[in-house]
Amino acid sequence: LTSQNHPVIAYGQDDLRLIVCGDATCSSHSPRVISNSNQPGISHSLALTSADVPIISFHHLSPVGFLFLSVCPNPQCTGIAVMTIVDDSGSAGYHNSLALTSQDVPVIAYIGVDESKLALCNDLHCASPTFRTTGGNNPRWISLSLTPQDIPVFAYVEVSSNLVVVECSSASCES
Repeated sequence: LTSQNHPVIAYGQDDLRLIVCGDATCSSHSPRVISNSNQPGISHSLALTSADVPIISFHHLSPVGFLFLSVCPNPQCTGIAVMTIVDDSGSAGYHNSLALTSQDVPVIAYIGVDESKLALCNDLHCASPTFRTTGGNNPRWISLSLTPQDIPVFAYVEVSSNLVVVECSSASCES
């Protein structure tokens, strides 16, 4: 929800779309295409900055599975969103979860090749993230939250159906 309690919804079809509702019941809205090439948006996560600007992390299948970040230019997402490839290591981000720090800087928890990972962005567009591999036994379905001190806490399910909860000891998740 925006600061005015208007819903903002990201969804995938053949492309990744965003709806910014004009009122609380979403009776007025117009979908915007964020990415329209080769099945983006299979797994995506949405957050709003303190100025209500939508930011979306998403997995893109082409060519082998990249993790992208899309930052809208304004709260209505009119104009061209800035897209960044966060991780191009292959099969990155099929499951992903996005949170913003108190300074509106993205943190993305996601599944890489059979392991859970964090991308700790250094700026809004995540041009040069710091990566942390956090383990896991073939993890799936990841969810991320940040403490009031911007410390990542995330959970995922391993292939054995074990729920794993990880709380980093600091915002940089170094240990």
